[in-house]
Amino acid sequence: MAPATKRRKLKHEDESSEPDGSAADNHVDGAFPSDNDERDVNDGSMDDLELVSDNGSSTEASLEEDDEDEDIEEEEEVAIETVTKQQRVATNAQDGGKAKPHRHSDAQLQDGTYTAETFKSNVFKLQVDELLDQVKLKYSKKEASAENAMRTLKIIIEQLPSREPQLLAGAETSLKASGVAIPFPSPPPPTDVKYKFRYERPASINATGSYPLKTATRSEEGIGIDLVVTMPKAIFQEKDYLNYRYFYKRAFYLACLAAGIKKSKEHKFKLSFDCLNGNQLQPILVVRPNGNGDGDDFSNSKCRIDILLAMPEGIFPDAKLLPKANCIRPKGDDIESDNKPLTSTPFYNSTLRSEVTVTPYLKLLHSSAANCDAFQDACILGRIWLKQRGFGSGLRKGGFGNFEWAALMALLMQPNPGAGAPPLSSGYSSYQLFKGTLQFLARHDLSKKAFSLQARDVAFPKSGLAPIFFDGPRGLNILFKMTTWSYAQLHLEAKISVDTLGDVLFDQFDSIFILRTDLKRYRYDATLELPIGALGLDPTQKSYEDQLAGTCQKIYTTLIRALTDRVTALDLSLRAHSTWSVTTSRPSDDARDRLLINIATDPANANRTVDHGPSAENKQEAASFRKFWGDKSELRRFRDGSILESVVWSTKDASVSVLEHIVLYILAKHVNDGIRENAHFTYDSFAGVISSGRLQGQSGVTAFAPIMAAFTQLEKDIRELEELPLSVRHIRGADAQLRYTSVDAQQSTPASIVLQLEASARWPDDLCAIQRTKIAFLLKLSELLSASHKTYKAQVGLENPSQPSQNQAFLDITLKTGKHGVPDYAFRLRIHHDREATLLERQLKDKTLDAQSRESAALALALYSRDFLRVLSHTQTVQNLCTRHTALSPAIRLTKRWFDSHLLSPHVAPELIELLVIRTFLQPHPLARTFMCHDRLLTDAGLD
Repeated sequence: MAPATKRRKLKHEDESSEPDGSAADNHVDGAFPSDNDERDVNDGSMDDLELVSDNGSSTEASLEEDDEDEDIEEEEEVAIETVTKQQRVATNAQDGGKAKPHRHSDAQLQDGTYTAETFKSNVFKLQVDELLDQVKLKYSKKEASAENAMRTLKIIIEQLPSREPQLLAGAETSLKASGVAIPFPSPPPPTDVKYKFRYERPASINATGSYPLKTATRSEEGIGIDLVVTMPKAIFQEKDYLNYRYFYKRAFYLACLAAGIKKSKEHKFKLSFDCLNGNQLQPILVVRPNGNGDGDDFSNSKCRIDILLAMPEGIFPDAKLLPKANCIRPKGDDIESDNKPLTSTPFYNSTLRSEVTVTPYLKLLHSSAANCDAFQDACILGRIWLKQRGFGSGLRKGGFGNFEWAALMALLMQPNPGAGAPPLSSGYSSYQLFKGTLQFLARHDLSKKAFSLQARDVAFPKSGLAPIFFDGPRGLNILFKMTTWSYAQLHLEAKISVDTLGDVLFDQFDSIFILRTDLKRYRYDATLELPIGALGLDPTQKSYEDQLAGTCQKIYTTLIRALTDRVTALDLSLRAHSTWSVTTSRPSDDARDRLLINIATDPANANRTVDHGPSAENKQEAASFRKFWGDKSELRRFRDGSILESVVWSTKDASVSVLEHIVLYILAKHVNDGIRENAHFTYDSFAGVISSGRLQGQSGVTAFAPIMAAFTQLEKDIRELEELPLSVRHIRGADAQLRYTSVDAQQSTPASIVLQLEASARWPDDLCAIQRTKIAFLLKLSELLSASHKTYKAQVGLENPSQPSQNQAFLDITLKTGKHGVPDYAFRLRIHHDREATLLERQLKDKTLDAQSRESAALALALYSRDFLRVLSHTQTVQNLCTRHTALSPAIRLTKRWFDSHLLSPHVAPELIELLVIRTFLQPHPLARTFMCHDRLLTDAGLD
């Protein structure tokens, strides 16, 4: 048997020989489709799952895996893993923390202690290893049935006969006879088009994506296996890049594949159409198992096969597909004219270009995986990070998924002349690659300044509709599917994660990889639901898709300008497209479908009632401000003498928040008048659960201002009493009412306060005598306070009569307001004398006392520490935090109400509840801090 190190090295070489970074997985896993028809057949990247048909020839790479070999490989992997773990323990014990060379493989890293540069910590590295082991697909016998189905589909497609060129009507008729509708994009082709549609055998058929490239992960939705069919050059013409002609021919070609597979008598599958990444220009064919239990049934694999289409290189000039070019011409104008400036069509161009770059990106990812040992694991870490935050390659999932992550990471390892060293190095560990990619996303605002890789002379449109990371060698903006708001969210999430990874006290592994942040109710504070019909759009119109995209962009820019610093994030989302039958045309959206506008607010500014605009002296800016706000704008003079254009929001109707006023007004003015009548706005829905829950334009602690003012007045009045035997050192609050955390701002129970006097030798040195001295002092204080101020009513009370070592007395003080409708304020004052702790500790150390007396002393000392030390410190700390974080006080009160409603308050100390909520504010990762911390607290605690 070979030594353990050698066996591990052999296994590592086998893994590194296969390229990483799913270039497909567009539909389920969110990666981009990849073609591999031009690579060297000896490179071994698709050893088990490559399907190649070269111009209709019968050349075929084997897809079969021998079951016996599989078992041997699995046994070897287990043995290697066991030996690796044993060597890791031995090495860690012997080597300690040795310096590592700059370039190191993950296999080498396993043999040493991980520094903070290679991995955040040893524990973090162990957690990452365990996570990768759990999520990686095992490629067991279950997937063999899906691989057999792929072979069958390949054979069927290769045997499909060619179709003679025919006009549109003939093409639709011939396929309709086969029970297949052509999935034309919107707008559909004109009925009088002169070009013809034809079908020829594909240039190549490749299995691609994360499954054959060994980057697939387990998923609840199952596994998507991509089969890319590269169409032949012969079916296209030089001008097919214009006016959707390529996409019409592409749709026809896909329909021919569906008709051929459906017609097969020996093999039966369930077929349906779908849109690649939700892009209606790129329909795909989805193949599912028939469930009959025959030889073609692959239900047990939980896989789905997506048949994608790709275009060979060299058909259209690269310059015609650059972001600033125009490929959609007015009717009858297929020739560029210098006298007619045409609007650029970046999304159309990039979609068409992405059809060409399948093979180049597969080669890029293959090269990156071969040159960087940790690239594959870094791709999987990125996949997990994206999934937990709800990102995907789909247009309605943010437009940034597994392919975009892998491609971005691979490109960041490439040299960029004039820009210094690449941001990432092939010698990095998987953690370093992952963190470096996040740092790039966090530090570069690609929506404001485009990033070009080896493409200095390329011009970009100035519309600002999408971020730009332009890959010069392949001629594609890899972020073309992203919207302004999805990129802003990605940028924010990257910043949060980088800050989280920089935490020197905690590894924050759960915050990065385990906790989900894709649930809208935890990420956002307010939601506006709008029916599509309320936007003035008709889903049945030919230009509906473009109009919807334009309207969403207008809504976003309008709200961002109107809400300014009131919001920290804004998101627009629509229901994702679903598959449809191959026998029908692509269904249009329902006018009743809803657009969701999600808003994350800044608690300090969200309820501000006045917005200041430009000075009246800046005429151009003032005119723009008045035009934007309309009748709401008015010129106002402020106390500092400035005269500004301003907007003032009324707070008379407490049921409608300032935020709702702004959103509905501005959208009705700039988008559509029907929005106000059809909108459903949800914001601060728990405001009615706690008293004074919604105080518009005010701080979260405003409801406690009266009792805090009464406490301040009481402290002042006590300090002014001249006949007290001892002077007052301080009076401190020790109650939830005085730290802004009681459920009700005004309660009938007295608020506890603690008075400490100046040190004096006249205090007795006996616990019982100290308690009696306290009673005497409280009686004197009651007498003086009632005599000097008629608004006070003071009464001494006794407590703990059976425990003489504990505090025996308190003074209830009621401050009468004398105003109708204004309640009185009650306080319960206790005296703190620090000598008690010394005497109690002496009793505990006295071994001559019996067990019961020592136990009584221990209990008294614990109560003393709680009531006179910890509660005071806790109250002061919470006071400061509630003042600093506007939403903290309402969040604590709401959480306490939840505990009350579930009859849990008697079992959980109020201070513990407060600390749980505070922890959510001080350590909000992986979410940003918003009003909805209460919901997230219950989720983190498993109570939701």
